[in-house]
Amino acid sequence: MAKDTSSLTSNSKIPFITQSVRKLTLMNVLIFLLVLLSFNLLLMFFISYVVRKNLDTRISHEINNIQKGLSISDSKISVIDTTEFLETDLHDLKETPYFLQIFDNKNNQIINSRNVELYSKIPFMPFDSIKNLSFSSFEYNNEMFRAGYLKLLKGKDQIGTLRLSVFERDSNIIIDQLILFNIISFLFIMAIVISASVFAAKKTFKPINDIINNTNALSASDLSQRINIEVDANDELGRLQFTLNNLLARIENHINDISNFSDQVSHQLMNPLTTLRTEIEYQLKKERKTEDYKSSFLVMEKQVESLIRMVKTLLTIAKTEKDSDKNRTVFNLKKIISAYVIPNFSSQVKYELEDNLYLKGDPDHLVVILHNLIENAVKFSCDRNDINVISKKINDRIELRIEDQGIGISYNDKEKIFHKFYRSTEAERLGINGYGLGLSLVRSLVDKFSGEINVSDNLPKGSVFIINLPAVELS
Repeated sequence: MAKDTSSLTSNSKIPFITQSVRKLTLMNVLIFLLVLLSFNLLLMFFISYVVRKNLDTRISHEINNIQKGLSISDSKISVIDTTEFLETDLHDLKETPYFLQIFDNKNNQIINSRNVELYSKIPFMPFDSIKNLSFSSFEYNNEMFRAGYLKLLKGKDQIGTLRLSVFERDSNIIIDQLILFNIISFLFIMAIVISASVFAAKKTFKPINDIINNTNALSASDLSQRINIEVDANDELGRLQFTLNNLLARIENHINDISNFSDQVSHQLMNPLTTLRTEIEYQLKKERKTEDYKSSFLVMEKQVESLIRMVKTLLTIAKTEKDSDKNRTVFNLKKIISAYVIPNFSSQVKYELEDNLYLKGDPDHLVVILHNLIENAVKFSCDRNDINVISKKINDRIELRIEDQGIGISYNDKEKIFHKFYRSTEAERLGINGYGLGLSLVRSLVDKFSGEINVSDNLPKGSVFIINLPAVELS
């Protein structure tokens, strides 16, 4: 169903945030949101890794120091240097205590730091793959711990495991604070992004709105106006402006053509209609003799035939301009002219036709083209028979020339003679009959062949119509 656009007038209230602005803003926000979330996830992973890595480095350093104070002999682990055990981090429960525990192969605790007894005996947590020095996190007593595990070896035999644990709450606090900061900053950043996206979208659509306002300001009574805004001619908006101005130019030309056509049709139709009305009024004034009636009927018949020919020609032109190419066959130019043109103009025209010239199109159209041009040549030659029809091939084109030695065509009339109903001043002065439709029809049919038609002077007098058509090569 077609959408009702009757309410969409130039006076309609335009919302500040239009649908296009919303779509562009949403797209920008979604893209930025995706980038921001990806960045934050990567940042949090990196910070978590760095914090934990730093914690593992501290644990590893302490384990190395503790290991120096241990002695392993005869499958027995003993402390030979208590200096490290007296460190406050292993002795007291401060903010960052180290919990030292040494287990035998049956996971029984055999040695521990003093703060383990102060806090709570932390059981051995099974750890699948303890390498020479490994790190793992575990939960106990609602606390998260980070622990370093060291195998205690006698030769190649493991006789125990040293575990040094620390609270992981500090690193978790850092991560939690980072998450909170990200949430707060995210809301603030998204507010900025949305505002900036709306501003950018409005800025982006401003030239388009300028084009719309310029277009709405154009007056139907003055179609010569054009859209004129400052944009780069090579970008999308510049091309849009150029396209719309071209469209306006074509509309202006089309409306001018319609206006001129209407004026010309009215003028051409009024002459025979006025003659008909005059004859009818004359006959109705009083009784007439049979000869008078017959004479008036002959005049009216001639005017009716003139109207019929004019209407038929107009219908042919309209059909030619509207229809697509339905009959596009390849035909021999000389054969068509010999069969359908020469019999009608054999005594008045000389022909010089080259053999084996082929065209693609409707042969009937070619016949109409030549009939009109030759009839015009005969009509404007004032009974002289110096008319030539010449065809020849030039490269991949076929040139058709119709030459006469008639009254000729003035320079100012050369471009106008192909307009509908145009009649040259010289033809009007000499009283040569016509409607000014034949050459308009000829140009429409030449266009059907993808050809061109031009007119030039035939010195010392007369005119030459030159038709240039694309040739067809037959293998």
